Amino acid sequence: MAHAHAATVHKLHATRDEAEYEDRYEWDKDRGEAMRPFRLWDAEERKNIRWRNYANKQHAHTAAMIEARWSHIGKSIEVYDCRTGKLLGQYTRRVDSIRFAEG
Repeated sequence: MAHAHAATVHKLHATRDEAEYEDRYEWDKDRGEAMRPFRLWDAEERKNIRWRNYANKQHAHTAAMIEARWSHIGKSIEVYDCRTGKLLGQYTRRVDSIRFAEG
């Protein structure tokens, strides 16, 4: 039985143009490309938060807000880009809120 509203399937990347895509940044020749360059940093303990590496900047910011929400009062979680070392934002847990400071 044919459905009246059958879905149309489009070919993915049918007109793919490599020039429209961002260049991949190589951050260490020995270790390869940084496929998940957005990292979370614990400012209090001065170390990366384990397993918190993201390919998408927005996902990294969301994860930092979640980490800050479950941390103790006064703890700061930072989002940075390991390719450039640029700080993208800092989330600090307060008594009744999370303060965001743009990097």
